[in-house]
Amino acid sequence: MGAYPCESRLSKEHSLQFSKAQISKPAPPFEGSTVINGEFKEVKLSDFKNKYLVLLFYPLDFTFVCPTEIIAFSDRIDEFKDIDTEVVAISVDSQFTHLAWINTPRSQGGLGKIKIPLLSDLTHQIAKDYGVYLQDVGHSL
Repeated sequence: MGAYPCESRLSKEHSLQFSKAQISKPAPPFEGSTVINGEFKEVKLSDFKNKYLVLLFYPLDFTFVCPTEIIAFSDRIDEFKDIDTEVVAISVDSQFTHLAWINTPRSQGGLGKIKIPLLSDLTHQIAKDYGVYLQDVGHSL
């Protein structure tokens, strides 16, 4: 396997989609529904023009490992904003599932209030375009 997912279509256990995302090339455009501050909002890549953007892909809502990373990014969002950087977390779950996960207390496996948007990729197209979609399991890495 190569250093980047787009160099090889196969990992040890799962097959990855070919990536349209390329180093030093424009990022593949996307748009979709997010949940931010408990409300639904439509966003697209161009909303982040002239800023750095971290796309944080995760497999599914209500899993055990994912909240740790999402909460860590959320807790440190001010450090990202200080360097003109936005963070968007993305999974194949719906915006309604995202909202339910945010509304679930951390002590019960939820995210609680977070400061970064969760973007819904119901069609899986964003994950495919960025080369992180696992075809055989139906979600991103």
